[in-house]
Amino acid sequence: LQQMQSRYPHLRTTFTPETTRRISHRKLALTLGIKGARYEWLAFADIDSRPVSNQWLRSMTAHLVAADDRLISDVDTVFGYTGLEKSKGLGAALRRFDVMLTGMRLLGLGIRHKAHMALGSNLIYRRSIFFDNKGYSAHLDLERGEDDIFVNENILPTHICAEVSPESIIRSTETTRHHWQSEKLGRIATRRHLHGFMPFILSADTVTRALYVLLTAAAIVVAILMKWWITLGIIVFLWALRYAAQWSIFTRASRHLGENNYGPAMPLLDICQPAWELALRARYLLSSKRAYHRKQI
Repeated sequence: LQQMQSRYPHLRTTFTPETTRRISHRKLALTLGIKGARYEWLAFADIDSRPVSNQWLRSMTAHLVAADDRLISDVDTVFGYTGLEKSKGLGAALRRFDVMLTGMRLLGLGIRHKAHMALGSNLIYRRSIFFDNKGYSAHLDLERGEDDIFVNENILPTHICAEVSPESIIRSTETTRHHWQSEKLGRIATRRHLHGFMPFILSADTVTRALYVLLTAAAIVVAILMKWWITLGIIVFLWALRYAAQWSIFTRASRHLGENNYGPAMPLLDICQPAWELALRARYLLSSKRAYHRKQI
């Protein structure tokens, strides 16, 4: 970065002291960057990610400017989609599907101006919001929450926009299963601090999908054992109808977001994804909550 400063004079760098004790290193690094910024709008992306287009910033700021080049005052936050780089293996496919499912949920809410949070891997918001609300001071004891909790507590859903153009997409490098589980557990730990009814609805969605799989399988077994062939036919028909709707929706979404076509694997993912999610939630409930607070050095 220091070498690049000779080519780009507007590039500035800083660092976080390793002996920091009172704030997580991630939040401290972001705070230093925000304080060093000169202009009103801040753009955030993770270190292991890259935009798929050199028009990323232009697409993310399209919501901020009206047709006559005036800034739109009621937009405080814009977020985009972040996906994983494509790689082989069932575990990698499951991780990409989970990321896509989360992204589809948030984008759908953001389009209707009902998003309750955003992810800092592809995000812009006003610098003044950070200082007016004293930054991350409300949750300095948490290791994470610098994006989802901050946006949830300080920005109204009607002022949050979603950018869905292909140019706004960011890709993160594929991670190991251990690192991915750590990230998921961190999100689960911060979810309990989110306000509003929408986090509860999205959490219940995983439970209802798991119950649907279990009850459908149980109903098929009972219908076969009892030789209720008409009932079995109705169950299979309803399952096929739901599967066709899923295939259609996910195929269109995956094509737009540059993801794989998950249609053929949907029955397997429908079983694995909620089971994995519930297993991580159980792991969080049985673990020490101090593990998700800032680390004392």
